[in-house]
Amino acid sequence: DTRFRSPNGLDDRGYSTSIDLARITVRALRVPVIAGIARTKFYRVPSPDGDTRRLQNRNALLWLYPGAFGVKSGFTSAAGSCLVAAAERGELRLVSVVLGAPAEAFSDAATLLDWGFATFERRRAVIQGERFEPVRVGAREVALEAARTVTVLVRRGAVVNRTVELDTGLALPIEEGERLGEVVVTSRSGRELARTPVISVEEVSRAANVPWARRMWEQAAGYLAAMFRSLLA
Repeated sequence: DTRFRSPNGLDDRGYSTSIDLARITVRALRVPVIAGIARTKFYRVPSPDGDTRRLQNRNALLWLYPGAFGVKSGFTSAAGSCLVAAAERGELRLVSVVLGAPAEAFSDAATLLDWGFATFERRRAVIQGERFEPVRVGAREVALEAARTVTVLVRRGAVVNRTVELDTGLALPIEEGERLGEVVVTSRSGRELARTPVISVEEVSRAANVPWARRMWEQAAGYLAAMFRSLLA
């Protein structure tokens, strides 16, 4: 839904959408040079044969909105006032896009950012090294843990579910640190948010691994079965 007709945006034959501009912004801010320019308030441009020119960023949110670090304002008669704004608080970074404002776009952009910070949070859904319920591979129980930390963006107070999905074809022996599957993080509605591998905590051989309590229960069950067979006889 985007087609640019000039590098500076002043050709009104070009067009775009708020979601496209947000996606472009997220990618562009990963480039250190672009991110540095976007947050710069003033810059002096030296001249080889005249006075140094002092430039000022037109994005008023850099002065007025806490945590603002960009990104770009624009105006043409056909497009109206437009602004892509970005701000960060703690671990949360947000982008808001305002297109076609009849006057200035800064107030609407700030309102959108306020709503975003009040509504969403970054939450550590899985922590590296976190243990999960052991799984059975052959005749052995294998302890597993998360290989990486997973952080997801969710509404504040939202329910997040976690499910371990094992890889197919698992067989003994298991090496320490071997991948066994993935822990899948989903929203309450079932939408997948993220996933990360789960790995074996320790090396597990093919030898039997029956806990003491389980051996005692199996022995007692054997005695009971023998007693019932004797009574029936």
